[in-house]
Amino acid sequence: MGDNGPLGSYGGKYFFLSDAVMTNLSDSLIQTWEGDSIKLNYQDRIYYEDDPRPFVPAPGFFLWYEYDVRADQNGGLHINVPAWFYVCPDTAYTDSAGTYYENGCADLDNNGVADSMLYIEGDFGGSGMMHYYFPDPVQEPNNAYVALVHDMSETYYGDWVNEMSLLSGEYGPEQYFYPNITMSIEENSDIMWYAGFAGTRYYYSQDSTQIIPGDVDLFISRSADNGRSWSDVENVTNTAGTDQNRMLEVTPHLSDKATDDDVYVLYQMPDLTQPQYDPPEGFEDYFMSVHVGHYSTQILEAVDENILKPVKFTLQQNYPNPFNPVTQIEYGLPVASHVHLAIYDLLGREVVTLVDGIQEAGYRSVSWHGMNRSGNGVGAGMYFYVIQAGDFRQVKKMILLK
Repeated sequence: MGDNGPLGSYGGKYFFLSDAVMTNLSDSLIQTWEGDSIKLNYQDRIYYEDDPRPFVPAPGFFLWYEYDVRADQNGGLHINVPAWFYVCPDTAYTDSAGTYYENGCADLDNNGVADSMLYIEGDFGGSGMMHYYFPDPVQEPNNAYVALVHDMSETYYGDWVNEMSLLSGEYGPEQYFYPNITMSIEENSDIMWYAGFAGTRYYYSQDSTQIIPGDVDLFISRSADNGRSWSDVENVTNTAGTDQNRMLEVTPHLSDKATDDDVYVLYQMPDLTQPQYDPPEGFEDYFMSVHVGHYSTQILEAVDENILKPVKFTLQQNYPNPFNPVTQIEYGLPVASHVHLAIYDLLGREVVTLVDGIQEAGYRSVSWHGMNRSGNGVGAGMYFYVIQAGDFRQVKKMILLK
């Protein structure tokens, strides 16, 4: 969006975000860091291991392809889009007006646009979901605001391919993790909502020298001034998991109609033990369960997920596993069934019955605290949990630690 363009096929004008607007918007936002303590601000030098030249942040942003667009009650235009900033080789130069610059991106013709080679950089803080707001995109296309809603630099820095079974080798995380926004329907409201998903719980692999993501969680943010500024993103799922049983919340979608204090969100969770294609190339190639939640100003509440009934009987791997002192077991019932779910030891003796009765169709969850039917703690070791629901029977194993 930006300067007026020529008439389109249907007589309307199109707009683009001009270099001048992009430069002005980015000047106040660029902030990068290295490690946990050394901050690099605008015009500070950045060094790479494989290039002896110093680099500096350059004006402007590179906008990726996964975005969300909304119009507010007053005709304002809102675009939320993944954005990386540019870096360029640090250069001493004299521009066309005769002004000497000791460092920065070379701008010989003094037009505010770097003449030197630009590189996109997403690994430093400041890259992520940017919110562009145009109060009057038709009459004042150059009047724009931008805010960083969700810093995604850790997600962009992680080594996803072949590590999380999430991404194929064809696309990077900047094209898999996308934003979603919605508006409050209350009269004269300036409230907006943002939802996104991002990697969490990273660890360093010395064997492969990679930064391995351990989880994907759902994040929500709220704006009270029509997108000019945003609250800190809140991790509203914050699930745990193991390498064999990751609890991943992906592809969030906010309800089209929200209020000032409430919004509903729908998201999916891939079951990495149930690939639907062999070999799977991304998380979309696994069996997906659909979940819906209600966010009310501060907390995410579970709502009745039975409105989204399973299409088949399922028994999930318990989590966490191994565990101490409590673990969670989830299962799905496509129809009302008599369910018997029990824990057994290695000798096949029943330790405790967790469920025994008729249950309606839907998703269910039950906890085991490592106790037998008498309420006494059991010893550490391997146990089995068995579900019988109608003709469906399945066994899974788990490990209790002490």
